[in-house]
Amino acid sequence: MDGKMEDNSLAQIAYEHIKVRICDGQFPMGHKMSETQLARDTQVSRTPVRIALARLEAEGFLTWEANRGYRVTVFSIEDVRAIYGVRAILEAEAVRLSGRRGLSAVLVRELTELTRQMEEIVYIPDHSAEQRAWFLKMNHRFHRQIYDNCGNEFLLRQIASTADLPLALRNFFSFSAEQLTESHAAHVNILAALTSGEADRAAGLMREHIWAARDRMSVKKTKRAGSQARRVPMSRGKRILVPAKERAGIRKESEG
Repeated sequence: MDGKMEDNSLAQIAYEHIKVRICDGQFPMGHKMSETQLARDTQVSRTPVRIALARLEAEGFLTWEANRGYRVTVFSIEDVRAIYGVRAILEAEAVRLSGRRGLSAVLVRELTELTRQMEEIVYIPDHSAEQRAWFLKMNHRFHRQIYDNCGNEFLLRQIASTADLPLALRNFFSFSAEQLTESHAAHVNILAALTSGEADRAAGLMREHIWAARDRMSVKKTKRAGSQARRVPMSRGKRILVPAKERAGIRKESEG
């Protein structure tokens, strides 16, 4: 019994190690997973690694092929559209429920601060890949904090089952400065609707926000193939003016 419990604990360590590297792009789509190397990296035996790989396959992160083993799942345009279609339905409902419950003063302050941190990146000319990665982390936190307020644990579990896959996808399909600006404007508009008590409007804005992200990735890939694709226009929000003292604090946090 103790041995099995230890294997499960070590498998969790291996699972988290591999998943993080898939989600942050260190293991790109199509990357072949080496059990030996993963065991060495995580300092566990191959048995926990196999358990972790099987779990990641079940969750859609990996694909197994006979005589080839595990590889990071390769997503097609159709996969992207399907995943984001599901996200739009689930996450818009979480926003609607969150708005109906109402946002506490503490949550409003936290969400406002996140939008300010994201703006700090958006308005930097020629921002770096590291700065875009920071933006995406703040973006994930913004979404998650709104959803966590919805009061429906079953819905949150369903959202969690799709949230990490798009996070991984965003590392494979890069976003331009203009697209980050559009994403930031959507966050501002969603937060404004929530704080105004317009739950249904906020849900519609979140749905459009996710559809726009889906279409941006579709456009990028289809342009590479030489075909045309439609982009969904985003409404722009007002720019948030951040005092110099707060900007210095945000910059210090982002460098930490």
